[in-house]
Amino acid sequence: TENVILNHDHPQTLLNPSYLEYLRLTVSDTGYGMSQKTLNRIYEPFFTTKEKGTGLGLSIVYSIIKDHGGFIESDSDVGKGTTFRIYFPVLDSDEQLQKKVELKKADKSLCGNESILIVDDEKDVLKICEEMLARNGYTVITAKDGEEGIVKYSKNFPDLVLLDIGMPGIGGIKSLQEMMDVDSNVKVVIMSGYSESIEEARKMGARAFLQKPYHITELLKTIRSVLDGYSSYEWRTGLSLEAT
Repeated sequence: TENVILNHDHPQTLLNPSYLEYLRLTVSDTGYGMSQKTLNRIYEPFFTTKEKGTGLGLSIVYSIIKDHGGFIESDSDVGKGTTFRIYFPVLDSDEQLQKKVELKKADKSLCGNESILIVDDEKDVLKICEEMLARNGYTVITAKDGEEGIVKYSKNFPDLVLLDIGMPGIGGIKSLQEMMDVDSNVKVVIMSGYSESIEEARKMGARAFLQKPYHITELLKTIRSVLDGYSSYEWRTGLSLEAT
């Protein structure tokens, strides 16, 4: 790690001229490396070179860094390894930091104290979503597949369910049907990286749809709109991560 001051002609400075001083975190390896063609796509949601990869890891990293006002650079040589350089803006003073903290505390409109069940087979997505919702006051229950989701819903009767559609086993649509059989008033927000089965889920009673990968703010807004009974957010596609 090191403190750096960007030149005025740096591309990031041109995009955000109010910041020049950054903390740079550099991570390097001596692995297989990547071609330029692959490197150009590594932040795209769902792009992966692994047989069982999800392609969400680096897109989530990109989003987290951007949400903190930073940016990321990367380069790679085939057969030599890859280097990532992550830049976080340095705040001017403790006073500026305190103002940002107070501003975040003042915005309570997206917080809540309801219980939410998250059903998703992707461990990373499940963990991040759980942490974000807990930070905003929600009581979170998690399930790694549809079968476990049905059991936990029947046991806890949470206020809202975040349900992934593309899961192994009985899948999201069957899970939704089972939950509806248990409680016809269940509030379900379905999530998917694709548009399959969306219309079917809507007809079955799902309240909203979020396109994966989604921004945490869009997730919180959708949750509140469904819990508060607003219809304007129903079936609104979530805000995808910018990955280019």
